Amino acid sequence: MTVRELIYNMMYKKSYNEIASSVINKFGINIDVLNELKMFPNISRALAIEVFYLYNKLNDNEKNVIIDYSKNNQIFADALGECINSHGNIKDFYEIIAKNKCIRSKIDNIDSIYYNKDQ
Repeated sequence: MTVRELIYNMMYKKSYNEIASSVINKFGINIDVLNELKMFPNISRALAIEVFYLYNKLNDNEKNVIIDYSKNNQIFADALGECINSHGNIKDFYEIIAKNKCIRSKIDNIDSIYYNKDQ
């Protein structure tokens, strides 16, 4: 099953939040998933607020400490959604995660994804 198939199967049956969480939990975060989510702004938008709420609650020291977000993978989708909806691209999403160790620690191969963001 592809990301798109999963989304279409859940559409009209689940909330956007539930769909986005399911996508992230099933497929994780990689460049293909990010590009697929760009096709569904309502799903990424549904989760966009939470990551910035969580992130902004951290103080400056905590933002540079590795925190276990393993139960909250949707925060990555939130950051993605906010960047897509605010800027129309995913470059700023990479800026956020590249600078945040909490998020970096949970995404495989983030350095290679980040440095190839313009391709």
